[in-house]
Amino acid sequence: VDDHDILKSENLKTLFDRNYRTKDLDEFVPWFNMLSKMMNSNSFAPAELDLGIAKLYSEARLTDVISGVEGNMGNSGWIVSKKLFEILKNFNIGKYQNYKIAIKSKNIVSEDYLYLHFMNYADEYINYPQSIFYSEPGTMNFGSRKIISEVFNSIEEIETTIDKLNIDVDIFDFENRKFIRPKKIFLNNNDLDIFKFKKLFYNEQFMSAKLAQTLIE
Repeated sequence: VDDHDILKSENLKTLFDRNYRTKDLDEFVPWFNMLSKMMNSNSFAPAELDLGIAKLYSEARLTDVISGVEGNMGNSGWIVSKKLFEILKNFNIGKYQNYKIAIKSKNIVSEDYLYLHFMNYADEYINYPQSIFYSEPGTMNFGSRKIISEVFNSIEEIETTIDKLNIDVDIFDFENRKFIRPKKIFLNNNDLDIFKFKKLFYNEQFMSAKLAQTLIE
């Protein structure tokens, strides 16, 4: 997506003023701020919300999954064709809400898409003792990564260990702060076909091999 024209929404401001506006807000609220307030990784906006028009780059072609507007909505969804949506509904994609969005490709505006917002987390299924983690000073320091031999039983234990590793490091000193990140995550038995983690990754969506194979076919 080259440009998300949220101003083309038919009802964003009306829904915001009716359901989300509080007395402490300025009279003018940027439309994308309204959208972020209404829809994020932990909440759904009203089902009738219209998300306006997403304009594709000139060299892009229409596909069944389109990326590029997630930043304003908590990185928790996809723009998908209605054909793909009918397939996804046959799988366990957790709690979801779909929203109207139009896609503009060159001079053609297509109404054959929707924004599918997921709220499906796999944190409760993580088998921490079997999972493997590494420590890393700063970010992208691949050569300095070290596998951690310590066994964790929860995300709270990982966070406590991170605090201990950085006891003398300023919280904003990202070059020297040490982080603990997952190298291999084991999940206990579950039937999730699309999911994400609240704290272990940066909002990446994962899918089951079963769903992936269906999409390939």
